[in-house]
Amino acid sequence: MAFPQGNAPQRKQLPLDDQRMKLYGTPVQGATKRPVLTFGYVTRKFVANMASITVKTQVPDDKNNGLIKAEIPMALMYSIRETINDMLTLQGAQEKIRGLYTDFLMGKKMDAPVKAVSLIIGKEEDGRVYLALVSRNRPSIKFHIAPDDFFREVMKDGQEMNTAEYYSQYARGFMNMILGVYDNLTQSEFIGWSPNGDGGNAGGGNQNGGGNNNYSGGGGQSGGNNNSNGGGQSGGGWGGGNDSGGDDLWV
Repeated sequence: MAFPQGNAPQRKQLPLDDQRMKLYGTPVQGATKRPVLTFGYVTRKFVANMASITVKTQVPDDKNNGLIKAEIPMALMYSIRETINDMLTLQGAQEKIRGLYTDFLMGKKMDAPVKAVSLIIGKEEDGRVYLALVSRNRPSIKFHIAPDDFFREVMKDGQEMNTAEYYSQYARGFMNMILGVYDNLTQSEFIGWSPNGDGGNAGGGNQNGGGNNNYSGGGGQSGGNNNSNGGGQSGGGWGGGNDSGGDDLWV
């Protein structure tokens, strides 16, 4: 449907659109802007009330306008925090990969589920936790859940507290913040079930009548989390809108 210029419905802004709710990485493969990972809330029919994770790679001429995306059940979103918390109790570097599968890819129904993307949850040797969403033949980018250069914790003697304990506290706090937002969104933005997927008691599959929207943001370049360095196994899920099939490069 076409709208007169300036009259198109505006996407409803949610707390997850805030720049401080996003993760930022180091530019790769000739990019001049920092890649960004955004958490979102899905209200599109048939997959409403799910979480989304979207990476904007910022790499020139990257596929899908530089977007890599997964839509996952809310329980899997919460399990990311549990995986991180478990990692933080272990010594040394850690990494786990979650393959996210779909049976609808490149505009057609598949005979069997295929891997769309992989979600990587890891911890560096120095204690920094990271997430990565990767797809076949696409840029692989780590997003560290760590304070940016504008926030330093200092001990009594004046030394900066760049320790595994510090990184652990920050990662736990960040994930608690994100999941606290999801706690509220699953109530305030809940879409009721109906047989045709049009939203049931919510009166439509989307907020603001804006047509099949996902509440995931784009790629603002301010603020940011990260000192990023270069940068494995459980369950499945639903991958969203990627153009890869089969095994990806990280597995």
